[in-house]
Amino acid sequence: MNRSVKEILKKIPLLERAYYFFTIPFKFRTERSLLKGKSFHSINAKSILHFSMNKAATQYVKNVLETIALENEMVPAKFNEYAMTCDLPFFHQLSMEEMKKYKHVFKSHGFLYTVFSEMFYDVVDFKKYNIVFSIRDPRDILVSNYYSSAFSHSLPPISGNKRKDFIKMREWVKSVEIDEYVLAECDRVYNVFDKYKTDLVEKHHHVAILKYETMVSDYSKWLATLSSKTEMNLSENLKNQLTKSFHKNRSKKEDINSHTRKGVAGDYLEKLKPETIKILNDKFQNLLEFYGYEL
Repeated sequence: MNRSVKEILKKIPLLERAYYFFTIPFKFRTERSLLKGKSFHSINAKSILHFSMNKAATQYVKNVLETIALENEMVPAKFNEYAMTCDLPFFHQLSMEEMKKYKHVFKSHGFLYTVFSEMFYDVVDFKKYNIVFSIRDPRDILVSNYYSSAFSHSLPPISGNKRKDFIKMREWVKSVEIDEYVLAECDRVYNVFDKYKTDLVEKHHHVAILKYETMVSDYSKWLATLSSKTEMNLSENLKNQLTKSFHKNRSKKEDINSHTRKGVAGDYLEKLKPETIKILNDKFQNLLEFYGYEL
């Protein structure tokens, strides 16, 4: 749904509620069927799990993976996105026992599960899946999160139970300066990063780490790695389409109201005070070194 339609719906709550009531069952029929335990006829390709840090081009990478997956006749399943529209919990918020209730939705062949924004309990055998982990320098993530939370991120749909908390969070973000926000949020982002390190990367050595910084500096290399690590074929025609579209839509100038506000690496150096950067460097030092980022 484009931004102009979203803005119209926001102004007419009854219309927005009706829109989601009729469209969600169709848009998320795969997710709803998996939750109900319905069987699928799928191809024999190994399924893919896509994890990401929020603000590591999360939605863009999801869309690219989905486009390639469809070309390879795989079935996308987007449980995080579905959870935004209803009362389904985010999987990373569940205990081990609670997560076991959803074990049946994961099929080891024929599916692309995209995108999970935090690590959850691996109640299935991850060795049977190709795993992609999209990351970005956590200092840039914090800066990007500030602008997204305050300005560009769309409100969760009225059909779910996440909107009220989001609005409350947005009001707080707009009331503080960026350095105050970054320092208040750095522990949370550190914990998400560290959990990925401990429970995903170190535990499952076949995880493919795809860096945001590689995507913006060498798109062809990034795209080739994504294709090979997921074992999906990428036709020359689709590769050219994706490459052309990426470069065409890169931000030419900063726009705080745009989902792709700036799209560069090292933005934190311009946006944050030196004393804030020093605190972040000390906080994230071990993770920066582990993931190969410069102090």
